[in-house]
Amino acid sequence: MSSVLTTVGERIRSVAVDIAWQMWSALGVSSWESRTPRSVIELEPLIALTAVGAWDDRRLVSQAVDWCVANADLVSLHQMRRVVEDNAWPFEGPIAEFGATAGHFMRKPWPGVRSEQPFLRELPLKSKPPDLRDPALIALRLRAVFGVGARSETLRFLLFHPWPSTAAQIAREIPYGERQITKDLRLLTLADIPRSSTHGSKAEYVLSDASALETITGKPSAQPVPWGPAFRLTTELADAFIDLGTHNLRNPDTALAARIRQLSAVLERLSQEHWWTSPTRQTVDDVADWIPWSSTKSGNAHNPPDARSKTACTPACRRSADA
Repeated sequence: MSSVLTTVGERIRSVAVDIAWQMWSALGVSSWESRTPRSVIELEPLIALTAVGAWDDRRLVSQAVDWCVANADLVSLHQMRRVVEDNAWPFEGPIAEFGATAGHFMRKPWPGVRSEQPFLRELPLKSKPPDLRDPALIALRLRAVFGVGARSETLRFLLFHPWPSTAAQIAREIPYGERQITKDLRLLTLADIPRSSTHGSKAEYVLSDASALETITGKPSAQPVPWGPAFRLTTELADAFIDLGTHNLRNPDTALAARIRQLSAVLERLSQEHWWTSPTRQTVDDVADWIPWSSTKSGNAHNPPDARSKTACTPACRRSADA
């Protein structure tokens, strides 16, 4: 039983690493992966996933740090803190070490870093600039145009929610306070980007002309996914199964349930999402076809195309290819 639990945990962790490779590749990290994700890439949740779920893949972690330094103006440290806190990630350990290293080269203090030291002396310097025309990178394209802050996140919400919403409703979905969102909405309304209407005592906002904004950002064709809680649940499940298998507990189901209960807020967030709450309406094949990183539809994100039908690329082979 213990070996089975360990195998399950390692498989979940392997999938997490594949997800991270595919997304970082789309952002411009050096890899063999050429496929583009069909979901909107969330940068700060991806950083957390990479630090925790892919820490043993040192090439990927180093390349991710390299990208963050090369594209520092697109990284939101405010959102990094909120993502970690809201999804119950542990600041200490891998996330703090990632932040200490990235912050050292960016010359910015990352949230959660205390006495941790950089684990890199020099950067790989292999990251390419991201192609912000890619639909999966629409969040970063908005940051490039409207800045790294509440304004770009508010506009992204309005692009993907074409119905009237209050500032309070928006604040529940993006990592900024209602006061800041209200301030930005007022300024954006002066520019006639959203229009406001009154419903009861609350002002509601909707884009005045979505096509005008899409001229700048591109049409939001990629799928939004709550990657923050999804990534957190993925890494916690992997760690839980591996820990249970290692310690060979008498009642692993009870211990696993206790671990999952600690993520009640994360599960509540996921339960609000249609793709999570209606699995019985879809077959496994339907889910595999929709999820861009499904192992049943694609090879590993870090494997070259001609190697996928042969043997999987091990961490050692990836380090050799990067050398």
